[in-house]
Amino acid sequence: MLSVVLAACLLAPWPVQAQPSPGRWERSATPVFRHARLQNDIAPTGMLQDRDGLIWIASQTGLVSWDGYRSRQYIADPNVPGSLPAAFVNALHEDRQGRLWVGTDSGGLARLDKDSGRFESPTASPQALSSTRVFSLADDGADGLWVGTAQGLDRLDTASGRVRRHADGGIPPGLAPQRISALLRDSRGDLWVGTYQGLYRLGVGAQAFQALPTGRAAIEVRRLIEDSEGRVWAGTRESGAFVVEPGAASARQLQDGGGDRQRVETEWVSAIVDVGDHRVWLGTWGQGIVEVDTHTWRTRRLRHDAEVPASLAQDTVLALLRDRSGLVWASGPNLLDSHDPAQRAVSTWYGGGGRLLGGARTQIDAVLARRDGTVWLGNLSGGIDIVPPDGGPSLRLMPRDGEPRDALPKASVIA
Repeated sequence: MLSVVLAACLLAPWPVQAQPSPGRWERSATPVFRHARLQNDIAPTGMLQDRDGLIWIASQTGLVSWDGYRSRQYIADPNVPGSLPAAFVNALHEDRQGRLWVGTDSGGLARLDKDSGRFESPTASPQALSSTRVFSLADDGADGLWVGTAQGLDRLDTASGRVRRHADGGIPPGLAPQRISALLRDSRGDLWVGTYQGLYRLGVGAQAFQALPTGRAAIEVRRLIEDSEGRVWAGTRESGAFVVEPGAASARQLQDGGGDRQRVETEWVSAIVDVGDHRVWLGTWGQGIVEVDTHTWRTRRLRHDAEVPASLAQDTVLALLRDRSGLVWASGPNLLDSHDPAQRAVSTWYGGGGRLLGGARTQIDAVLARRDGTVWLGNLSGGIDIVPPDGGPSLRLMPRDGEPRDALPKASVIA
């Protein structure tokens, strides 16, 4: 028996004043993932859901659309007019007209005509940009796009195709001509820029970009998002994640207090998503997902467990997306997982990884809901787990020969 369902515990008789809220149990329960294998092997670089509900996956081998049942791949073929201009796709953006923009690693910027499936160049040639390597995209709040390239930040007028290049002084000062890996236009209209040398912001009405202090000599920013409370999150290569509170003039590094063998401060955060209910997920390179509770700033790690089929499919999470229905999608090499954070009727606790007594062979045969809010779980192999509802560590009582008189007897707990 691999899991413990605590619904019965939550429905047991309990004094009203001592009963914990269901949310406390949900936060410490194990997320359940559903797995979908795409028709084509991909190494994702990003995800986007368009206004029609299609999920688009940028990858190192092309562009993939996913409708929940089947996938369609767009590949680069120089012999086919209107095909993807380069196989390696770095960035996706849907504009206010519903047009899909694609930034590639060597073919510049392209726009997809969804009806015909053909890609069109928005400029006279890819060389109109500062570089044909496009890493990030964001709208400018009007009729244009900010385009992050290997040689700096450009601005494209989507109606005329005219480009104001970084190299020609066509954008506000304050940025060096370097790779622009991440772009974000937040809910206040500020433009955030992630580079190899740190994080920058162009406030509404400002005449120049300002660097945000981080407490580190330099950070390499790869991902930017804004959460539901107006914070800006920056995912970095080998420096973890940084958070900028609304109105703050500096960024602070997220500290991982979860006691995990791998600390997020030294990790490559390759994806970030707000999953709702004051939780943010950080996808990492090879170390699973770090879940951050933005009320308490506690962290916990969600990993692949070979003994638990409904765990995360793999520990390299390169792209994260929360769709309009609330489902959270996690994508890694060749796989696509989904999780429904709104599922609250049943909380599931898996026994693998030592989280419950007995590990993957956990067999719970006795359950007691206590007035102090804890649940006592008796295991057939002997011993008791005392589980708190707030996500804290469990207390484990084990039978031991020769121990003090208050040790458990060496027998199964069945009632």
